[in-house]
Parts: sequence; C-alpha cells; structure tokens
Amino acid sequence: MALYLGIDIGTSASKGVLIDDRCNIVCQASCGHETDNPRDGWYQHDAEAVWWGDFCRLSRELAARSGVNAAQIGCVGLSALGCDCVPVDTECNALAPAILYGVDARSKPQIDELLSEYGSDRARELFGHDPCSSDIAPKILWFKENMPEVHERAAKFLTASSFLCAKLTGRFTVDRYLAEDFLPLYDRYTWKVDARECARFCRPDQMAEVMSATDIAGVITQRAAEATGLAAGTPVLVGTGDSGAEAISTGVFRPGDMMVQLGSTAYFIYLADHMI
Repeated sequence: MALYLGIDIGTSASKGVLIDDRCNIVCQASCGHETDNPRDGWYQHDAEAVWWGDFCRLSRELAARSGVNAAQIGCVGLSALGCDCVPVDTECNALAPAILYGVDARSKPQIDELLSEYGSDRARELFGHDPCSSDIAPKILWFKENMPEVHERAAKFLTASSFLCAKLTGRFTVDRYLAEDFLPLYDRYTWKVDARECARFCRPDQMAEVMSATDIAGVITQRAAEATGLAAGTPVLVGTGDSGAEAISTGVFRPGDMMVQLGSTAYFIYLADHMI
C-alpha cells in the first residue's frame, strides 16, 4: 500500500499527515513555534529552526507514531506560509531571518520609493495591484538597501515552500501561484525571469525556476534523508502556499467560488476567470 506525506508550515504552528492511496488518514501530528517580532512592524522566522526544524520534527514523529517504514512513502507534498522572503546560499542555508508576509511592514519605505518611481498606473501594471507589504519584490529591495552584503551573497531569494523543497531536493523552484507574489520579477505570461524589471531588485540568477505546484521538483537527497528520516530517492512535489492549498481543499474550483480564511491572519481567496 502506497502512503503519502504532507507537511504544512504556518505562522504559529505546523502540521503533518500521512495518508494512504484512498486518502484515509493514517497518522497526523502538529507542533507550535514562535514568530519573532524584534521591532515594531517586523515579523520574521528563523527559516532553519522553524521551517526546516518543524519539517524534520514532524516527518520523524509521524514515522515513529505510525510505525511506517520510510520506504513505504511514495511522495512528499508540502505547503507553507507564502509571500515571505529568505535569502539563501548555494546549499540553501538561510543567510538572514525570513521576512514574513503582509504582517511585516519594514518594506514600506521601499514600497513608497517604487510608487514614486513608477507612478500608480505603471506600478499597478507591473505588480497587478498597488504594491503592498505582501509583495516580495519590495522585501528583496529591503535586503539590497539594508543588508547589501547578504543581498550580494544570496544565491536565491525564496519563499517558505521553495526553501523546504530546496532543502529536500537541492533544486530551487517556486510554483506559479506564489510566483505571482514576486511580480514584476517574472513575466506573468511566460513565467520566465523578466531580466529588465528584475535588475532593479536583484540579479536574474537569484530567482528560482517557476513550475506547477504538483510537478515533481526532484527526490530527497541523502543529506535530507538523514535530517528527516525519510528515504533518499522519494519524490517531492514543488508545493505551494498554505492558503492556495487550503482553497483547493475547500473546493474553490469555479469562477465565483470564494474561501474566507480565519487564522493568524484573515482574508479571502476569490476565483475569477479574468484579471481584476
């Protein structure tokens, strides 16, 4: 019988589940963690201790509690809080605390700078909306202006699910749903890096490869197997943001469908058949 592992890293807690090929729950586990708030308007996570630490803890706990052999797990799926940004080196070691999503307001000066530079109409064209604290491009610009040595050294700027996927497989990817949060660094029609727009924020090579959330990014490396207790060679999906995954799980499939999410933050996801 094939088993599948899913792990979600959230703002204040993480969850994991083992299911069989009929979607029956075999085992589940959760753990809490802190969100650092070192200054007014700053909210951040230690990506190594919180994101990767929780993933390793939950994968080992699920295996121990269920008695499942790691070789029985046919695939790993993951989701995590989105719209965040962590700079990493070539080995996917975090170089600074990860800036969280819209709750973190440190990039407001950069947002104001971009609005002044582009003008409102051009900014909306590039970002798809008025630039805000959920956008990742201003966070990258914050690193450039406030931690230039980290910005220069970074091999990639990742969001949480990208970070976990890279830790597991060694491949730097981001799914299309979360790639939207990086606009205008990607071309929204081709999902290739827009080198001209990207130059304002970072080098094109510092961007991850865009794939679908359900694509197989790679397999668990020997190094990741030793950290997680999972079997080397196990396929790993690209993964996505926690809210995107939740929208699918609640049935947001057709234009007009909407999900209201109540968690550490509250907002809604509405499915439309055209750009708004």
